[in-house]
Amino acid sequence: MRDEGFSYRRLVFLVLFFVGAAGSAIGFYITRGREPEDYALFALAVWFLYLANRIRRDPIERIALLTVRTVGVFLLYTVYLALLHLADEGLWPSLLWTAVIYPGVYVALPPEAAKRFLARYFALMVLVSTVAYLQVTRTHGFSLEHLNIHLQWLLSQTALLVLSTMIFEMGVRAARAEQAEREARTDPLTGLANRRRFLEAVESELRRSARSERFPAVLMVDVDGLKQVNDRHGHLAGDRLLTLVAAHLERETRAGDLPARIGGDEFAVLLYDCDPETARRVADRLCRAIARETLDGVPVSVSVGLAVARPGEDARGLIERADRALYQAKRSGGNLVVPAS
Repeated sequence: MRDEGFSYRRLVFLVLFFVGAAGSAIGFYITRGREPEDYALFALAVWFLYLANRIRRDPIERIALLTVRTVGVFLLYTVYLALLHLADEGLWPSLLWTAVIYPGVYVALPPEAAKRFLARYFALMVLVSTVAYLQVTRTHGFSLEHLNIHLQWLLSQTALLVLSTMIFEMGVRAARAEQAEREARTDPLTGLANRRRFLEAVESELRRSARSERFPAVLMVDVDGLKQVNDRHGHLAGDRLLTLVAAHLERETRAGDLPARIGGDEFAVLLYDCDPETARRVADRLCRAIARETLDGVPVSVSVGLAVARPGEDARGLIERADRALYQAKRSGGNLVVPAS
């Protein structure tokens, strides 16, 4: 099955190709090919249609790189012509589009590849602009006005390059910090919340419930026989068992509840705004669903301890009561739900 993110990006590029081809074709029709450079618009329209035809076959990274190269080359050509004719025709509106490439490259390419591309593009843009300015100077003579325009143009492009790079690097750093924070609160094997995030959530919910008088419940869940599975089938089988239990925790609990893995074979679930009867139904449903599973011919089951928060109770007391109920379920043979006294 194709990755949905890639499918979405392919669709975006396909739309851009058709829009670019249509815009270029319209531009060529309006100019009627009066000047040789007008045929660049016709070539661009054909090239965009060619890229649209390749989008199903090529990797999306290749499509993105071809796209930014195409736009970069066309903009450099536009810059050269616009600055070359500046003394005769004034500022071309098409120069306004040159700003698009700086953020556009960061959107289309990975950050490091975008920085390399923009460094080369900027160097070529300075070269092309300088060549155009020298030709204008040779044709019309030296002019402070032309020099001012040329310098202002280079400074504006430098500012766009620096600002876009700074903005996107800030975004990358923020995304990395967010990912690191998420990983610090997530169990790497199961993808569930880890012990730290679970304890923080319990403490937060108990503070909130003290004001609302709607109390949470905690399920402490222990996988029965994980050691036997590890000894008989190896630790990879044990990991599959833990992943299987985690999937059931997400599936059988209510939307909005927080399942977590807090130890080796120990899980927990925070049930928000939960009365004892609802908590017991959720725990029984979870226990029955897991008991229907087998792993490599070995029956799967869990033991569950259940505790509903009391007024004024802290997180440690609530979890300890659920833990004691869990140990009672284990001592009773497992595959059992025991509510705390």
